[in-house]
Amino acid sequence: MHPLLKPTLTQQISDLIKDQILSGTLSPGERLVEYLIAKHYGVGQNVVREALIELSHLGLVRRETNKGTYVTKLTLEEAQKIADVRGAMEGLAIELVCKRLRKKEVDLGMLRQIVADMRSAATACDRQAFYEHDIRFHKTLWQMSGNEYLGQLLEQVVTPLFGSFILLFFRTDGAKKTLLEGADAHRILVDALEKSPAIARRAILDMVNLSLQHNKGLLKEQAKSKAAR
Repeated sequence: MHPLLKPTLTQQISDLIKDQILSGTLSPGERLVEYLIAKHYGVGQNVVREALIELSHLGLVRRETNKGTYVTKLTLEEAQKIADVRGAMEGLAIELVCKRLRKKEVDLGMLRQIVADMRSAATACDRQAFYEHDIRFHKTLWQMSGNEYLGQLLEQVVTPLFGSFILLFFRTDGAKKTLLEGADAHRILVDALEKSPAIARRAILDMVNLSLQHNKGLLKEQAKSKAAR
């Protein structure tokens, strides 16, 4: 067995901020001021900045040039626009992965393991673990494309959509059915990669549409809840 590594200070601050975001202590759209966070926890601003960068890679915060860092919040229109871009860009990634599979430059072992992890998390209704496996799946897929520029663009554009979903989902009574549907969609995609680029493209578009429908449903549910107050 390998000894457990102690979390770095950056990781500790990242986890503390993440817990506040997922618990609702920090609200979607709320600005995160590095100086104030650093003062609150008694750490340097560089530590906070690195922690916020980590959270941006998870889609939980959005860093806007010359404006600041905010807890992720998307409107229905923004979610639709990102989904449209995601379908095109991730479709390209799928085609590149299929080409590399035919040349035996990559294999699907890692993706299948992540899908198994997603299903275990879904069965346990562990939303945070499921989300982290979901992010890991797509980043692995993007990396497998062999085009690092495409992967960087996808991470920049798409991860806020993932973050928006999990923030909304954490504020509902966790639905195991939704998580299991997500795990099945990822399994279908991995199976499709072995068949043909066209089938795999269809599978990723189906997954994007499923994700978007979940996001829309949660946004509408949140709007109804606010109106009823």
